[in-house]
Amino acid sequence: MAELSSMEREFSRDDNLPEELLLEILAWLPSKTLLKFRSVCKTWCSFIDSSNFIPLHLKRYNYNSQKVTHHLIAIERSVGDGCNFTIRCCDTFNKIADLVEFPEPHSISGNRNGLILLINGRNSVRLWNPSIRKSLFLPHCPFASPWGRSRRCCVAYALGFSPSSNDHKVLAIKTIIRRFNDDAWIAVYSLTDHLWRKKQNPVSKSGWAISGFRREGGLVCCGGVVYWIDRNRQANGKLYLYDFDVEEFSVMQLPDAVKESTNRFIFAHGESLGVLLMSSESSCIWVLEKDGGENPWRLWFKGDPNLDAPKVFDCSSIVYGQKSNTFLLFNTHNHITMSYNIASNQTRTMMSSRIFFQTYLESLVLHKDFDETITSFL
Repeated sequence: MAELSSMEREFSRDDNLPEELLLEILAWLPSKTLLKFRSVCKTWCSFIDSSNFIPLHLKRYNYNSQKVTHHLIAIERSVGDGCNFTIRCCDTFNKIADLVEFPEPHSISGNRNGLILLINGRNSVRLWNPSIRKSLFLPHCPFASPWGRSRRCCVAYALGFSPSSNDHKVLAIKTIIRRFNDDAWIAVYSLTDHLWRKKQNPVSKSGWAISGFRREGGLVCCGGVVYWIDRNRQANGKLYLYDFDVEEFSVMQLPDAVKESTNRFIFAHGESLGVLLMSSESSCIWVLEKDGGENPWRLWFKGDPNLDAPKVFDCSSIVYGQKSNTFLLFNTHNHITMSYNIASNQTRTMMSSRIFFQTYLESLVLHKDFDETITSFL
């Protein structure tokens, strides 16, 4: 304690580093280190706990160009009903660390700013920050009970972020299986308020939006919006979206070159949305530009066609590494994880296992105000 008090006096001196420089230095450190540094002195603790520091740290630590490797969080099914979570290298898919093992089946239903949305077989929903080992069970959704009692009902979730309110939100949609018309119930959870709010169904005559929303692995969240397409329908040139800022559904058109092809998928291209298209003539990536006006799509890449297109597009987990121009994909039929490099136009099998993955980010979200850790309920 005497040593800590001496350190506090040292960091409280008037000739300290400027506040802006100190914040910049702290923002480049791992989350676990920052949690320890909260005990150095009151000034450092107030810096790290401030709401403005969390997005600064997220940007500096995870998205700096000098970072050599990026990581994934992977969920692997056990032979029984359980599953285990690991951290893996995005380039090689080698395991870096074990996170946690569950005796029950779990699935990842969303990933945003270092938060993971976990769902188990009993429709229990929780937000989990694996980098600091903290999690939070969400309160029961307003229409949660019928999901457990009726096999005809299905629920889908999406985790997103509202930039205007600096709030993480969860969108929940309950539907009647095989009926995607006017039978939909909608609710939105706010992490700031820690409660659900029922929403009116604005898509009562637009079942197309809900049917595509249910597909596992088909939701992409970036820039405060969750996007999806209906890959079951041929020649469907529509892109569906839900804006977490205004909490509204809408629809827009895909690029003209994409509309006629079923060999396509969407993915997060930084904070923008990307669309990969493969045809007999070429492989293309289109990027949705913010405030792009009447023609918001920009052709970002064009290369040779790939004969392995059917394997590439039959995937439920998709992560794009912008620095290496490589997609990491999980094939749902033969249970293999493979990579596809768009520059070399080559596919490569990484491993054969039933494994799903999402981008792993270091984050301080949930580091305060929520005392429950994931190890407390294992």
